[in-house]
Amino acid sequence: MNMILFSGPSLSEKEVENRWQGLNYVLHPPVRQGDIYKACQKRPDAIGIIDGYFERVPSVWHKEILWAMDQGIHVYGAGSMGALRAAELSVYGMQGVGKIFSDFLSGELEDDDEVSIIHGCAEQGYEAYSEAMVSIRVTLQAAHASGIIDKGCSQDLIEFSKKLHYSERSYARVLCAENSHGEALISNAQTMQKLKQFIGSQGINQKHEDALALIELMAKHYMQGFAIRPAGFVFQYTDNWQQMIDQLAQRQSQNKDNAQSVNSVLESSIVDQTIEDEQLGELLQRNKMEYQLINSEARFRSMAIQESYRQGVTVTAKMLDEAKHRFCHENNFIINQNIDLRAILHWLKRQQLTMLQFDQLIQDQARVHWYCKLSEKLKVHETIDYLKISGKYQSLIDKLKNAQNDSSEQLILQQ
Repeated sequence: MNMILFSGPSLSEKEVENRWQGLNYVLHPPVRQGDIYKACQKRPDAIGIIDGYFERVPSVWHKEILWAMDQGIHVYGAGSMGALRAAELSVYGMQGVGKIFSDFLSGELEDDDEVSIIHGCAEQGYEAYSEAMVSIRVTLQAAHASGIIDKGCSQDLIEFSKKLHYSERSYARVLCAENSHGEALISNAQTMQKLKQFIGSQGINQKHEDALALIELMAKHYMQGFAIRPAGFVFQYTDNWQQMIDQLAQRQSQNKDNAQSVNSVLESSIVDQTIEDEQLGELLQRNKMEYQLINSEARFRSMAIQESYRQGVTVTAKMLDEAKHRFCHENNFIINQNIDLRAILHWLKRQQLTMLQFDQLIQDQARVHWYCKLSEKLKVHETIDYLKISGKYQSLIDKLKNAQNDSSEQLILQQ
């Protein structure tokens, strides 16, 4: 028997290892479109879905999960994307686990943003940079039940949090919440301190708790042996389903073709095709210097965005306009003081971006510009330290000396 689990920020790899020690399983990053279909090729007995991508990356398709169950594979869901899909497909046999799944199934929760957060990459351990609405809600309800805050305050804080974009939700923002008149929702300093302590010591991470419940249930069923269970539905083969299979097959074929250049991949005629992480890494590492430069710039951008969230920065309309204007200038998309929309659309197609994805990238870029302004006034010794550790100090000194000598020679000639 073997199992496949898709997890990320909700449950760490170490926690899975500790609880599934001795079991035969494979851990994958958050699920995205096509991953369940590909997982089925490995013929697992069970698939667990906890975390999944959305918005910038196509989400896992309901049809894939139905396909897996039609093949006799047990599919479980909890915590995040798994809870959403389980609530939608429980009638077909997908097994949901935990409070979040139950709340979506009952209709108490309806919005996808309840479980949405922003987080770092796998190398950063999927560090979360925002708090899930489901966790904020249950924590504030628990604070009310414990007598820390009254019911009215709990409801006001929940409503305030719900109005925030999922990327901006944090307990720091909750504690500083204000009403429409600019008045603090928590005006008593003692109450503020008690709530802060309660969140720190007894805050509930509902996604994590549900994810733990899922792997415990899967481990139990693994030990008991997964029963053969025929699908209670007839899987419908459609043109869209075949199109997805064809696209996946094409991607897998391209991944095997190591001779393919970066340009040929980027200029693919399939607009919604994405480059696999491993493939991009292989292509970039053929040119070490280019790879190091791109990697360094990408890391700086990631850290800048993370720092903006840590400091509770909200992207204002002014920041967004400045970021868009700067983007257009840097890419020569302004002609006679007018934005060349056709050029932008062509650029989006070449970058394989939708307008929604582009808007999110500009939001992030506004955060990067904020960070750059924050850190642009480096102290002289910090710049010198960088030049020395990077080995560029002496070459710069030599250039300055040569420039001074050239200036002196020019002055003598003029005299």
